[in-house]
Amino acid sequence: MTNSLSNLTAVAATAIVSIAVLLDLRKDIRRTISGRTVVLMGIFIWFLMDALLLSPIVRTFSQQTYDFGVFCVVLSTVGFLLGYHLTRGCRLMEPIAAKIASVEEPRLLWRLVLFAGIVGFAPILYFSGLDLVRLLHDIIGLRTTWGGIIGRGRYGGFREALLQLENLVNAVAPLAVILLLKFRTDLRQKAVCLLVVCWPILRAFGGGTRHHIFFALGPILGVLYYRLGPRAQRIAIIVGLLLIAPAFTLMAAIGAGRNAGAISWEAGENTPYVGNEMFQELLFITSTVPESEPYGLGYSYYVQLCTPVPRFLWPGKPSLEIGIRMAQLKGEIDRATGETYLTRSPGLIGEMYVNFGLPGVFLLSLLGGWLVRGWDRVVVQYDKSVVVFSFYLFGLVALFFIGRSFSATAFYNMIFLYLAVYLVTKFAGSSGGRSAMASLVVTSTGSVS
Repeated sequence: MTNSLSNLTAVAATAIVSIAVLLDLRKDIRRTISGRTVVLMGIFIWFLMDALLLSPIVRTFSQQTYDFGVFCVVLSTVGFLLGYHLTRGCRLMEPIAAKIASVEEPRLLWRLVLFAGIVGFAPILYFSGLDLVRLLHDIIGLRTTWGGIIGRGRYGGFREALLQLENLVNAVAPLAVILLLKFRTDLRQKAVCLLVVCWPILRAFGGGTRHHIFFALGPILGVLYYRLGPRAQRIAIIVGLLLIAPAFTLMAAIGAGRNAGAISWEAGENTPYVGNEMFQELLFITSTVPESEPYGLGYSYYVQLCTPVPRFLWPGKPSLEIGIRMAQLKGEIDRATGETYLTRSPGLIGEMYVNFGLPGVFLLSLLGGWLVRGWDRVVVQYDKSVVVFSFYLFGLVALFFIGRSFSATAFYNMIFLYLAVYLVTKFAGSSGGRSAMASLVVTSTGSVS
């Protein structure tokens, strides 16, 4: 049944979010690249856009349910802003940033890229049997091949855990860009850096998973942005904002055609679901919890915190994540296997409500504001470090995409980059600055050799 709804409450909520964004950007449009702005724009893109457009699914709910959903969005926004502006922010990020900043010199950057390339590509080459032609075919087939010989299932074992080392390559791709742009490198180093830069982009587009595209391109483009002057940076941000609409068209085309193995622009124009429609999921949640489904009391967050632990080490690791449970509640189950044939992202605000109701929406948003304030402080303290800036951008992309659902995998690039930095700097320190992987010196011209 389709209802006639008024979106006035969503218009008012959009005005609140817009004012909060503009009050900050009037100082400098470059503040678009901040955790605060990314979160607020995420609230609009993931929730309010769907509410304003009154999509067919949204119109199946009552006006009361609709207005309550908008209230949840406003409550989350207010909680986030209070946590951001009334606290000094989380200080736990500062020592992490200090460690990342310690690899600014080209010698250590090259060691990082080389180390990540060797360790990250080794499982891929091993499990592909060095069949590079088939490997390339399988990773660009979208969901018709879904990774092929290096594909990973929903529930992985030892093989899947080793293939996760590929994240090292994704993590150091921006550092490879820094080496190519900032320092003189020989042909061998250029080849390694180009491979490291291109691999995550190829994997992202070839896999048809849209958020991987942003994780691959965002920090790399951020390094290019960092090297621009202030005026050029402002122009770049304006161009980026203008490209948001085409980006949604691309997301729709990828989502509509990936099962057939091709990006379909025609199908994308007619698809009813782009992937940002988290408001309709919020309405489903608030009309289901706690009447038909009890509060989760943090279980979905517990499942995500367990995610990095390999299943071969913990066979009984929790596997009922919130996306699967959402699909079960909606009846999206394969009758032959009894398993869900997709996952349904609840939206970050919906997930807060699933776990703790309205108090959770406010208090967890408050906590989020405190954490994001600390993250934004990092880039101010290390404003001269392009390496920290690239690490910071990984965080911004993660902040945006957890608007769909809290996921530990959103932070994998940051985790793997930190681990790589820790291991390489520890190794360098224990070997008198000499690496067994590569004998490197920095020439007087600043090149790596």
